[in-house]
Amino acid sequence: MIKKTAQIFMFDLIFSSIVLVVTLGVIFSYVVGTTSNEEIYSLGLQITDSFTQTKLNALNDERVRDMFKDPTIRNLINIENTVAQQAVQFEYLGRRDLAKNLTKIFIESYVKGEFGYNLTLEKNNEVITLFSQKGIDFPSFEESRISSRIQRSVLGYINRTDLYEGYIVRLDIWA
Repeated sequence: MIKKTAQIFMFDLIFSSIVLVVTLGVIFSYVVGTTSNEEIYSLGLQITDSFTQTKLNALNDERVRDMFKDPTIRNLINIENTVAQQAVQFEYLGRRDLAKNLTKIFIESYVKGEFGYNLTLEKNNEVITLFSQKGIDFPSFEESRISSRIQRSVLGYINRTDLYEGYIVRLDIWA
């Protein structure tokens, strides 16, 4: 009699443990898989701040080092610029291809493909897309349920004499 009661209790304990583990697994996978507006905003702010504050010479990427080695590009680069300032300087000098390439290098080394990104440069109502990434299963920015838009003004000097200003870097990030 005691043996059968112990077996029933043991079976009940094992069954309850399995149900508890499965339930926690389902709940945990749902909580981990959801993103809040605060997380999107925080990530967008972090990316924008890094883009506007990271010095060009702090990027540890072989493609950036190749830019420094290329004599036609080397004269256009100021290693004291932030990544955003250098991208704006390239655009100001008419080298949009270099601005887009530098932005791509920065974004690819910094962010993962879990969200949609659109990094643009604005000057006098002209919008220049520097980098855009939209996941396969992602809606557009306008149709997304969770999104954030962050802007920063960028200004700098070329050859320490010519001032460029009025450029706005805008990051749209969504899930």
